[in-house]
Amino acid sequence: MAVSAAVPAFGQNRLDTIVENFLNTNEAVPWDQITGSFDTARGWGELRDSIPPLNAADSAAEPDLSPAGMPQVPLSCPIEPEPVNTPRQPDSARDGCEPCFREAIRKLDFNRRIFERLRAIGSSTITMTKKAIAFGDSSSGIHAVVGLEWSTAVKPKIEQSQGEFKSAYSAKYRELMHSLEANLRDLGRCEERYFNNRDWYARQGYMLYGFMEHRYSPDLVINID
Repeated sequence: MAVSAAVPAFGQNRLDTIVENFLNTNEAVPWDQITGSFDTARGWGELRDSIPPLNAADSAAEPDLSPAGMPQVPLSCPIEPEPVNTPRQPDSARDGCEPCFREAIRKLDFNRRIFERLRAIGSSTITMTKKAIAFGDSSSGIHAVVGLEWSTAVKPKIEQSQGEFKSAYSAKYRELMHSLEANLRDLGRCEERYFNNRDWYARQGYMLYGFMEHRYSPDLVINID
């Protein structure tokens, strides 16, 4: 009976609330200060490496903003990190295009951050669910009454919750992929406007889109088989 309480019902509204609470908690922190653009989050990596994971499953759920194999997307605008307490020298080549590119990159980084949070929620939830079912299956043979209660009442509730979570994850994934495409097309419009690069999305942006589509796919993150 206690196992069922460990896997609460998961619907789209609940998943939206979890992601939204995470975002609101960090709303006051400028994203550029955390990532410095959409390269590697070196500061986060150093902090993460200083605190070892409890186990392999814990490690798999760690946010990773620069995963292995992620394509580097070249941009024509020479964007620099925002200076801290230091006036930035004028640069005509940069200053003309930078506002357009910086805003598009900010949105893209923010979206990637949500993707990683979603992946962590998905990975940890499915891992917990698998272990709950495995524990219930192995312990249900202790007594006939326990086995009957597990198979007719407890396990079906866990499996129902599991199905609801998969549906919620898939819906959020589709929503974020739509936002990701919009983010990348914004960058493409900046490329076209300032550098006459009309097919940036098709040649460059889509590589990142394809990578993200695979990395956060429900079939990969929340595969229960």
